[in-house]
Amino acid sequence: MLSKLSLTTLATQGRRLNRLVANLLDGTRLSADRLTLQLGSVDLRALVAQLVEELRLSTTRHGRVLDLPDTPLLLIIVTLPLAPLTARA
Repeated sequence: MLSKLSLTTLATQGRRLNRLVANLLDGTRLSADRLTLQLGSVDLRALVAQLVEELRLSTTRHGRVLDLPDTPLLLIIVTLPLAPLTARA
């Protein structure tokens, strides 16, 4: 029987492999001109605050404090638009 640590490691590695395959497929589609890149921006401060809040709800053991600036921290990103499932084949 697998231990809890083994199952956690297996699940983590499975997610990592899934991301790798998805990235490879997106790279293939991009080189075949089936995907287009879009330039956008994200408020990094809001994103980090949201992630910290989600993590805070899942654990009460850690007493960390996050001090973020009041002004947005903009991050310029390149995104792959979501295509309909039929177009992603």
